[in-house]
Amino acid sequence: VVAEFQPGSFFGEVGLFFRITRTATVRAASTLILFKLAAEDLHALLQTRPDINSRIQEEARLRFEYNQLRSKAMLSNTQEVATEMEVVRETLKTIPLFKTASNAFFDELALKLKLKIYQPNDLIIQKGERGGSMFFVMDGTASVESEDGRTKYGELRPFAFFGEVALFYEVNRTATVRARTVCTCFELMKDVLQSVLKHHPVLADTMREKAAQNYNLFLARQAALHDAPAHVRLSFAEEATIEKLKQVPTFRGCSHAFLQSLASLTTVRSFKDHDVVVKNGDPSKEMFFVLDGAVEVVSPDGATVFDRLDNGQFFGEVGLIKGMVRSASVRVASPTCIVIEVSKAAVLSVLKEYPGAYETIALEAEKRYAAILGRLADRPVTAAAAVSEASTYGPGGGGGDVSPDNVSVATVVPDDTATSPDSPANGLRRLFSVRRSHSDDGTQQPSASGAVSAASAGKADRRSIALGDIFRRRKNSKETAALQNEAAESALVGSGRERAQSVGQVLEAAKASSAK
Repeated sequence: VVAEFQPGSFFGEVGLFFRITRTATVRAASTLILFKLAAEDLHALLQTRPDINSRIQEEARLRFEYNQLRSKAMLSNTQEVATEMEVVRETLKTIPLFKTASNAFFDELALKLKLKIYQPNDLIIQKGERGGSMFFVMDGTASVESEDGRTKYGELRPFAFFGEVALFYEVNRTATVRARTVCTCFELMKDVLQSVLKHHPVLADTMREKAAQNYNLFLARQAALHDAPAHVRLSFAEEATIEKLKQVPTFRGCSHAFLQSLASLTTVRSFKDHDVVVKNGDPSKEMFFVLDGAVEVVSPDGATVFDRLDNGQFFGEVGLIKGMVRSASVRVASPTCIVIEVSKAAVLSVLKEYPGAYETIALEAEKRYAAILGRLADRPVTAAAAVSEASTYGPGGGGGDVSPDNVSVATVVPDDTATSPDSPANGLRRLFSVRRSHSDDGTQQPSASGAVSAASAGKADRRSIALGDIFRRRKNSKETAALQNEAAESALVGSGRERAQSVGQVLEAAKASSAK
């Protein structure tokens, strides 16, 4: 799948003016209604509207030149599909900077992009050079790497983009990007964007305001590592940070635009040997990547070391999403240590821009949580709780803040919402809090295996009632986005198949509400 068309999108218009064969297949991904315009009907109408006809003929000329350019480039089948105008327009819509733009803007801008084909090992941008454009990767892969090419910090795959700060500000490139395979890109020049924005003055103001915010974040990230070694600064480059976020299972299904926005909100923190990064019992309000140095997961008294995490590994993502307390302490195990911090506030901020990511993150976090509990079953509680703080996941490391003897569930919602007794999220918490298991005589059993059974607490009928209450409060179709948010919050509670069914029901209802 190279593109998805949402309500308001259009495709196939080039066939109105040129006798060409279709270069891609479009199929329905859901029940939908389409309007079809035949070439002969359009031409008959244009005979009565010469003023409109002249403008459309100019558009047709630009489309013809664009297709001629693609033809001369001798594109492969996959490159042809990836550079179809419809695909390019939909790709532009994923850019956070263009979020409020109209279809007219995307159509005009798409026709003015510059097609670039890079061969393996070709330089796309060089660290330190003055930037004056942004790039979109449409086919193939490119790598973010050191200046000498020896160290790879990240990979850019189809529909990734980079360099947008240079569209509004004079900045130097912060990393080198090189093609790893034959790489098909589009380049958007700064002066081209400015010329298009002259026809969209309201959008121009909004975009400049957003660009200013992005630029301030860019400067903050640069300043944070001003005195750090070069390899550390490159590891914190936005493209490299996006690659790190892709390795976190909880964020793996999120769009590049979501990850790019989240990466821009990350910060760095520096520690010295034996400094405590997180402390057992503290609330989980952030997750961390080890950027340079090493940390140890230790018991509350610091006497026992359970795990060691080195460069590139991460910890704390499950606790961040589920709102738990830290189940172990993490301290520095090297002379110095620099970590990337992803805060709960940053995740919430980006989720407001991309509410559809709630479901992906919530369900993946729950799977990670269940997997951790499974690995900890029947272990002594103290050891299990400590090991869960690191619970390494694959070659990149990873961890979850799961304390088997204290697994009260909390959703990712702003603090002011969480404190409201009447909020939907709070109602769901009350219904589905997972408590300690008890023995037949009523005493608490703080064992890891007890936590596994406790994790499935909560009845389907009570969950349905709670979700029904949400719907009754959200009948207005204009609040569909809020409804989807609440549906995703419900994905953070309950367990297994019942949860998936509940979330599915909510999202289906949201779609129906939107259609109405």
